[in-house]
Amino acid sequence: MNDLLMKNIILTIIIGLSTLSYGQTNDKEYFGFKHLQTIFKGDTVDVLLKIRKGDEYKRKPIFLFCQGSLPIPLIKTVGEQTYQILPFDTDSIEKDYHLAIINKPYIPVIVDAKALGPNFVYNDPKSNKFPREYTNRNCLDYYVNRNLKVIDFLQKLAIADKSKLVVAGHSEGSTVAAKLATKSSKITHLIYA
Repeated sequence: MNDLLMKNIILTIIIGLSTLSYGQTNDKEYFGFKHLQTIFKGDTVDVLLKIRKGDEYKRKPIFLFCQGSLPIPLIKTVGEQTYQILPFDTDSIEKDYHLAIINKPYIPVIVDAKALGPNFVYNDPKSNKFPREYTNRNCLDYYVNRNLKVIDFLQKLAIADKSKLVVAGHSEGSTVAAKLATKSSKITHLIYA
């Protein structure tokens, strides 16, 4: 067996074991994002990971984006159209990084925009208010501690280059990102927007 084939087999086994050991994948892909899950304090945490086509086995640093305020799903659909919450084009980031974004607690990852309220917020269908589980967790310390757990989860993936970790945040997410950077020495770069 040649060395390249052996390396590919070993890498595939490592990726498979890291996924089994550190989290669940739903084997779903949402519009180019791989859907991963991990657990934090009994809560299922949904993470979308964007990996550039052709780089599925390439080791790259993680670029973690912290979502802004309100219970807004990461992906909204309108018929065949899809809209992401990211306020930038992911193509430029994907050249050098694997891009990750964490969903708000107890908010579906993908929702038809017609089912959302004003400003595309997700309301509990029964009460027409923000879900209680979301409201109870919608605080800085919860997000920072949850994101620390997600960083550990992501950096255990075989495709993660641990030498660099960029954390960026927008709106409420900028406060989360800033506090996160004070708590983790793994974070090498911070973008506060």
